[in-house]
Amino acid sequence: MPPIPKHFGKMGRYWHERIAGELDKVGVLTNLDAKALELLIEAYVEYRTHCDTLETEGYTYRTDQGLIKAHPAAGMKADAWKRIHAMLSAFGMSPSSRTKVNMVGEDKADPLAEFLQMRD
Repeated sequence: MPPIPKHFGKMGRYWHERIAGELDKVGVLTNLDAKALELLIEAYVEYRTHCDTLETEGYTYRTDQGLIKAHPAAGMKADAWKRIHAMLSAFGMSPSSRTKVNMVGEDKADPLAEFLQMRD
């Protein structure tokens, strides 16, 4: 499992440990994936930060001229989500992408293999 990057804060360390643990458990993660995992975690922490900002400050603001505009964090949140979505797919962490990633995981009984062995 790749080490936690030194520059990660508390939230980054938590999510790195949690996501890396799950990916390692299913056999998807290697040390070669360290940078990709780092980028996923950074994007997620950024996303959560923007969510917190928007929850506090709202999705819109009023300019000095009285116009209502979208909060800049709304666009940054959407950008972070696009990066997260791409990285989740790369690691097989969505239902549709899971079938495209070779996961080792825990050994489970293969009913067809057992049936064929009984016939021998």
